[in-house]
Amino acid sequence: MTPLIDRTVAAVRSAISGAISAAGWSLDEGSIVVETPRDPSHGDLATTAALVLAKEVGKNPREIAETLQARIGESPPAADVAPLSSMEIAGPGFLNFRFAGSWLEGGLVETLEQGGEYGQNDRLAGRSILFEFISANPTGPLNVVSARAAAIGDTLAALWQAAGARAGREYYINDAGRQVRLLGESLEARVLQLQGEEAVVPEQGYHGDYLVEMAEQFLSGEVPAWWGGSDREKRTEELSRWATDQVVAVQKEIVEIFGLHFDTWFRESSLHESGAVEETLEDLRSRGHIYESEGAVWFRSSDFGDEKDRVLVTGDGRPTYLLPDVAYHRDKYARGWETLIDLWGPDHHGYIARMSAALEALGHDREAFDVMIVQQVNLLRGGEIVKMSKRAGRLIEMEELLEEVGRDATRFFFLMRGTSTHLDFDLDLAVSANEENPVYYVQYAHARISSVLEHARSEGLDPDAELAGADLTRLIEAEERGLMRLLVDYPGLVADAAETFEPHRIPAHLRQLSAAFHHFYHNHRVVGSEPAVQAARLALCAGVRQVLANGLALLGVEAPDRM
Repeated sequence: MTPLIDRTVAAVRSAISGAISAAGWSLDEGSIVVETPRDPSHGDLATTAALVLAKEVGKNPREIAETLQARIGESPPAADVAPLSSMEIAGPGFLNFRFAGSWLEGGLVETLEQGGEYGQNDRLAGRSILFEFISANPTGPLNVVSARAAAIGDTLAALWQAAGARAGREYYINDAGRQVRLLGESLEARVLQLQGEEAVVPEQGYHGDYLVEMAEQFLSGEVPAWWGGSDREKRTEELSRWATDQVVAVQKEIVEIFGLHFDTWFRESSLHESGAVEETLEDLRSRGHIYESEGAVWFRSSDFGDEKDRVLVTGDGRPTYLLPDVAYHRDKYARGWETLIDLWGPDHHGYIARMSAALEALGHDREAFDVMIVQQVNLLRGGEIVKMSKRAGRLIEMEELLEEVGRDATRFFFLMRGTSTHLDFDLDLAVSANEENPVYYVQYAHARISSVLEHARSEGLDPDAELAGADLTRLIEAEERGLMRLLVDYPGLVADAAETFEPHRIPAHLRQLSAAFHHFYHNHRVVGSEPAVQAARLALCAGVRQVLANGLALLGVEAPDRM
């Protein structure tokens, strides 16, 4: 489904292109900018074509705009798509377009007809994209930064799917590195302590209380035979594997509570077991991007924009973190994904250049891989920052956050700001039940409309019958037209948010729509107004409720009928 706003922009762009040609000028149609003015008083759409043409034509932009206005008037956009009511020249040469009321009414009709599918479109049809996010080391509970990445990654995948693409969600389990070994050694010390033996958790290990609980869990079941064996190395290795499985199992439970389902939980260990790590090294070698120095194996990453070359295999034969990570991304492409998007924490920013270099060296388009840095989260309570310390075990966990403020507020708050900006998460605001709370404000708009429709039924009205016979031309108030315009904008906004990787556009639009509805509701009667107006307003209410529900669903947030 192509959004009405997209069809309208295409029709207006075509009309402008025709006017330029008719005037004897030339401008590639793809270069013609047609966009929504920031100020609604400037019209429904606007173009800067006259300003762009000025240098080539050698005329004043306003004079060019006057010519375009006249030519478009002779051959306007197709009336069934974009019924023009007027064109105006503004500023140094902007050409503003205003559409007839039937254009907005058509948008409301599409909203009601498409229902839960309204907002889905085909702008990114045929594309495939894999989002990898969270991917925390399987060494302990998920934290609040992981929660933010979860909300962003899940919503981005939902947006791309809504825009017609094949989008996947993947979690990478680093279960083959030094951190996993330290986890096993840390747990081993805790188990031994519970058995009355002297043991010390490694200084660089994990000291959180969750390991004591895990040790108790280990001893509460049937203790494996390898625990009492004489092979210390095997014991640590097996305990590391057991601990990793327990942590991952808990992580899966938490993301399910968060309303998130990963298509794949991919284990790093599988890359080593399948030989994919060695194959990746040989692939780079065969392409001439590997050399040996000081006993180590190096990747010529500086040939591809990195600040220096990188070690892939150390002098004692161990692969560095980079090699299996490259093998993992190579595997993603091998599975048929066209574009790879990773969401990483702020401490991984310096890792981007070397990964990009490796994938380009393997023959992949640099534009087909990107990393979004998910910035730090500050939790505030009473205006003060809640301190976090992973090593000391005083970490504010994702599970704790969900228990305190709930899934809806957690997801909505994490999605309100741009991914690359730091976020202050006000815990007091998130649990408040008033209009200051953004998610409450939006959910309340949905519940209020549900109440309006229920009230109509209690008055003996059949809202469905009212909608079917509604004369939408009776919606003439400024608040009503403003609401309809926000409905028209929604499908295009979904596609824009996907293309620009800016999920915060959706909660911003829902807040704007909610504010517009609350304002309309306080100033206009719905049930009990003149019958024809009543039917039209019930249709408008139903359309607004549908977009609120669809938008909240993209965010993974509930749309309640009562609050």
